[in-house]
Amino acid sequence: PVDPGQLPGGGNNSGSTGGGGSSTDSTALGDPALVGTWVNSRVLPDDQDVTTVITTWVFAEDGTCARSIVTERVSLGTETILRVGRCRAAGNQVSVLFLRESVPFSLTYGFPNLATLTLDGLLFDAVSST
Repeated sequence: PVDPGQLPGGGNNSGSTGGGGSSTDSTALGDPALVGTWVNSRVLPDDQDVTTVITTWVFAEDGTCARSIVTERVSLGTETILRVGRCRAAGNQVSVLFLRESVPFSLTYGFPNLATLTLDGLLFDAVSST
């Protein structure tokens, strides 16, 4: 799995319309609706193997975040990639800067309902919200 391509960083923008937050949000994250654990599970089509990819995002009020990607292949076993960093929501974008990286990337986000988050069009289900 690869991070999305480089997009311009956040600057001094504040507030959020992605999750119903505003410029007066009291979290360093910028949108309290993002806080929690969000999971996407997909089975990828492959004629040679069965591959399941489970992506988990964790967003904390203080602006820390983590992304775990677990790839399970019947033939090769399991591979896990964990990245931790800082996140900030502004408008309908969340900017992410992982530790040991020098360039942030952005994801477009939204909430089709209270238990579902979209990140660049992928649906993530809420696991917890505290």
